[in-house]
Amino acid sequence: MIDFIMKKVEQSDRNGIIYIHPVASEETISKYISAFSNSEGGCIVFGVKDDGKRLTIRKFAFTINENMVRSFLDEHVEFSIVTFEYSGTTLAYIKVNKSNVEIRSKSVAYIFDKNMEVIELLKTKVFLSYCHNDSCIADIVEQKTLENTNGRVVISRDINKLKFKDSLDEYMQTIKDHDYVISIVSDGYLRSLNCMYEVSELMRDSNYYDKLLFVIMSDKDIEHYDNKEVIVKADVYSINRFDYISFWEDEKRAIDAKVEKIKNPALTLELTEESRRREFITLNVGPFIEKLKDGLGVSFQNMYSTDFTEFASILLNHNNKT
Repeated sequence: MIDFIMKKVEQSDRNGIIYIHPVASEETISKYISAFSNSEGGCIVFGVKDDGKRLTIRKFAFTINENMVRSFLDEHVEFSIVTFEYSGTTLAYIKVNKSNVEIRSKSVAYIFDKNMEVIELLKTKVFLSYCHNDSCIADIVEQKTLENTNGRVVISRDINKLKFKDSLDEYMQTIKDHDYVISIVSDGYLRSLNCMYEVSELMRDSNYYDKLLFVIMSDKDIEHYDNKEVIVKADVYSINRFDYISFWEDEKRAIDAKVEKIKNPALTLELTEESRRREFITLNVGPFIEKLKDGLGVSFQNMYSTDFTEFASILLNHNNKT
């Protein structure tokens, strides 16, 4: 390892290595360790001056308090400190292993930017929008997305976020506060009041198009369902796509007819709100389906066959840009 490090110094190689001279605090060192742990691992070399152009061997002239460094970090961090002699000069390095779980310094996780500066790891917030009949697909999408993003993505999903008596309406409105929305689009999704209301809420944002990641379900995906009788295919590419628009127009007319018949003011108020929701959806379902038809969506089969790495790449790229 020493020969490897000194060769890096001789070649002025900064790839995966931070050079420190003359001193650094234990807290600063812990942030470097966090950043290396949350990336591909690396080394912190002490006693080598880096002026941005050249690397110059000087001397490791202070003592690293390992216990203090570890006190800042999560206990599952893996690193080792080695002091050594090179050409009569005392140097040292910390070898940091890549971690499979997030490593934080004082409860904050760090990564390196493109200039090898330590920055806070900002997690990409993802809203998972799906019909409950498609929970089995949502399970797969959530699991694969989390596996492929190494703790850098937070997924909001109703079964994880909502508690007894929590407001579903308030939860659905939070969709606008997320960096991305993954929509699992099935026949049931396009006919679901809650799902289409979520999408309509998102479409209030003028930049909603940039946030949407679609998974389009087909008949072949029924293999993932226990109930083989459910209609899975989102028929958005044929003339049948207009059936979804007609469906919501019919839903709106049916509610309006009930409003006309019921005289109880309390019930009328509730039905009027239901009518408003359906009108909101009716205005947005057409443009939404057009986006699907025009190729924005990706088939579930394609995503599944590639282990959802395309989604992971998009989400991590957002994280890196921030």
